[in-house]
Amino acid sequence: MEPLETQGADAFSMRGLATALNIKSPSLYCHVRSKEELFDLVIEQSVSHREA
Repeated sequence: MEPLETQGADAFSMRGLATALNIKSPSLYCHVRSKEELFDLVIEQSVSHREA
């Protein structure tokens, strides 16, 4: 999640992530409903890695 790390949460956008992944924004929404849901998944993944 380089765009999130480099831009910070406030400046992060789904469109920017899609551009970084070289895909179109609607493709992201097939997997997550919103930026907030994506953030929740990132946090969940980070916590699970720390517990392992």
